Amino acid sequence: MSGATPRRRRDGRIDIMRGASLLMIFVDHIGNNLVSSVTLRNFGFSDAAEVFVLLAGLSSMLAYGRIFEEQGLRSGVVRVALRCLQLYAAEVLLLLATFVIVALWAHYFGTEFLGIEPSRPAGLHGIRRAVRFAQLPTFLDILPLYIVLLGSFPLMQALWRLSPAALLLPSLVLWRVAQLYPWLNIDAGPSNDGWFFHPLAWQFLFALGMALAVQHRRGGFSLPRWWPLRAVAVAYLLYALLAVAPWREWGWSTWHPLIVVAPDKSTLDPRRILDVAAVMLLALSSDRFSAVQDHWLLRPLALCGRHSLEVFSAGTLLSLFGRLAFTTFGPGLVAQLLVNAGGFAVMIALAAWLDRRSREKLAHRLAA
Repeated sequence: MSGATPRRRRDGRIDIMRGASLLMIFVDHIGNNLVSSVTLRNFGFSDAAEVFVLLAGLSSMLAYGRIFEEQGLRSGVVRVALRCLQLYAAEVLLLLATFVIVALWAHYFGTEFLGIEPSRPAGLHGIRRAVRFAQLPTFLDILPLYIVLLGSFPLMQALWRLSPAALLLPSLVLWRVAQLYPWLNIDAGPSNDGWFFHPLAWQFLFALGMALAVQHRRGGFSLPRWWPLRAVAVAYLLYALLAVAPWREWGWSTWHPLIVVAPDKSTLDPRRILDVAAVMLLALSSDRFSAVQDHWLLRPLALCGRHSLEVFSAGTLLSLFGRLAFTTFGPGLVAQLLVNAGGFAVMIALAAWLDRRSREKLAHRLAA
């Protein structure tokens, strides 16, 4: 946007969806969690991880794409590099905190916890491998993916400026390569299984988010309401619901309308891409969602989405405490209430505090 064009206000729907995905990631990362039976993964082929990565591509294009356009290549690369360093610092702190928490918990409660194997038994060598992303513990692997994707943003943005096809066609080819040759992955330890979130596959979802951001901005921060396409999206999501919903957990143990093989998440099965694309299409073309985005009931989600890195980091550690508590004391009703309600409260309170602090800093700068 040119300097003479007034800047649009922040799109609250993106913050709400990102905040919801962060809360669902927290819930889904706790085993034996009753609340996880009503998260996104139970209603379709995709889950909160796909939403998180797609919105990462969308948000990156809205934020950093503007910097590349207005301030030039150098400023854009510097901003992206600084953000990548911030993400890396957060990942390292999460790794170290996880190792310390698990070691202290094992010392005081005697709980053998395998949630961060095989890094912990390897001692300092395992930690060194972890901070080099050569051995990623379970549930600590999405930030490294985000760092790789964001680090590739300058190249992806340059390809987009040539033409949308210059970005999307090579991205599609790389995704297909990951499907055909999943071993073409980043090394992740002696087993050589590679990263769970295959970068060559998940970059395609990030690129789709970038393309969605351009259309999102052109349409006045709303996607076209073309009813045939919306009808197809609704039909596909209904099919996905019938195929994957946990009917047994919901008390409908004898009802199995469709039986399908679970779509692979690591190399991003196309059904997962279509699922999250349908969700985004319906959400960002909905007039009703636009009308309620500032409602006070949705404000906690918007706050969490606005401060996603800090809330994600807190949720990662809180989910670790939840897994440890359930492993040690059992997933009883009281433990469920304490872990889930307490985790939500801490994440939302942190987001509210960060938002208030940022507004106070802005007011101070404007008054200076």
